[in-house]
Order: sequence, then C-alpha cells, then structure tokens
Amino acid sequence: MLYSKNLKIRALQATDLIYLNEWRNDLENKVMSQGFRLPVTMVQDEEWLKQKMINTNGSELFLIIEEINKSIPIGLIQLTNIDYISGTAQWGFIIGDKSKRGMGYSVEAPHLLFSYAFNVLNLRKIYGYPLVYNKMTLRMHQKLGIVHEEGRLKKQYYLNGEYHDALILSIFREDYPDLFPSKLFL
Repeated sequence: MLYSKNLKIRALQATDLIYLNEWRNDLENKVMSQGFRLPVTMVQDEEWLKQKMINTNGSELFLIIEEINKSIPIGLIQLTNIDYISGTAQWGFIIGDKSKRGMGYSVEAPHLLFSYAFNVLNLRKIYGYPLVYNKMTLRMHQKLGIVHEEGRLKKQYYLNGEYHDALILSIFREDYPDLFPSKLFL
C-alpha cells in the first residue's frame, strides 16, 4: 500500500467488484477513459478482476485509489504494457466516484503511482494517450508537472459521429526530481 497526504493506493481485492462494475458501466467514465463501450456484466467484471488480481507476468499493475481515512474505493489507477528492459509503461486512471472529482486527487494519485514506478519498478518513462477533446484530462496533465507531447494520433477515437485525435504524452523520471529518488519506505 502506498500513502500520500489524502490518498492510499492498494492492490485489487474481490470486494472491489461492485465499484468496478459500476464505474465500468458508466458511459461518461467509458468515454473519458476510452474504455470498453459495451455494457459489462457482473460476471464479466468478476472474471476481469480475477485475471488482474492473479496477473503473474508483471506486464500490468492495477491499483485501487482510496481516501486515506476510508476503505471505500474512489478510483482505479494502472500501469500496463510494462517493459522492464526499456523501462517504460503506459498509465491510465479514473476517479470513478464522481463526487470525489475536483478535489485534487487526479494529481495526487498519479504522483503516488509515478513514485512507485520510478523508485520501485525502476521505470524511466510513463506514457499515455489522452483524447484532445477531454479538456479535464489535459488540465490534469498540466498540473502534474513536466509532460512531454511526443505526437498525435489523428482520428483515433470515434464518438458522437466524429473521429477524435489522441495525444501521445510522456513523463520521464528525470523531470521529477521530487519523486526520484523517493524515500517511500524510510
């Protein structure tokens, strides 16, 4: 478990199923996170959760976000496509509990994840593909600190009769001296 001032992020648990299923079936969440757009049954999510909890190949990490004094999930944060040789991973997250948005958690939770990725997993670069129309996510990236725009995927995502561009954004370990090296465990 990792802790910051207001949040903790922890491994997935079977009891998270009800929250995950609710978030993964919310159309606004699906569109914001570029998630699977068809309805997801509880059985499908139960299988998905089992697969994520027993992942043994180390290529992905899914974590639950909770407020520090509570044990109720408010979001999900992840690293996928982890490449330990190149030191890279794709990241994404969502504050699934809409009542917890706008509280600064969208900066605090990624900083916890980045610190873990840089200091424990020894990654050097974390990247993502936010959609250009998602202004909230783009503002969040600006608040994170130094984020490099490496490119643009033209007409990558279809929504409401239009194709939308996605940016290729990256975060490098050396741009976050306050997170690396970090004293996570001292």
